[in-house]
Amino acid sequence: MFNNTPVAVHNNYFSFSYPASMHAYAQQPLKLPEIADYSYGYSDIESWQLAVSAQTLVQPSLSQDSSYLYRTQHPDQYRLSSTTINGQPVAIMTDTKASGFSKVAFLLNGSNVVHVSLYGNDNSGITVLNNVFTQVLNSIKWSVH
Repeated sequence: MFNNTPVAVHNNYFSFSYPASMHAYAQQPLKLPEIADYSYGYSDIESWQLAVSAQTLVQPSLSQDSSYLYRTQHPDQYRLSSTTINGQPVAIMTDTKASGFSKVAFLLNGSNVVHVSLYGNDNSGITVLNNVFTQVLNSIKWSVH
């Protein structure tokens, strides 16, 4: 049974939580402009990969984010949707060519952007994957400086 009890993570820029069933991978050293980088996994029928990372952009616009820009330039593979979470606009890119579940969300706060990426090649687990994605997005809170 998948345990979605939230496990809290805090840094100087934002906080979030991930489900207790997912295990954390060792953090890698940050490379500028990265300000945070976390990775988690879960073994189901196929492995799931959750990544929560953040970086500082040159200007406070998603058009300055190379990951976002790449996806907008490949509409044959990525579909853009948007939502609002905790009063903040969130851009979500869905990989339409991936088998299973593959989404990346982009949350901009000033010049800082958080990426939430979840991939799971598990068609039987789409509902749980979608719930995990939503849970992580809803948990993100920017730190007040």
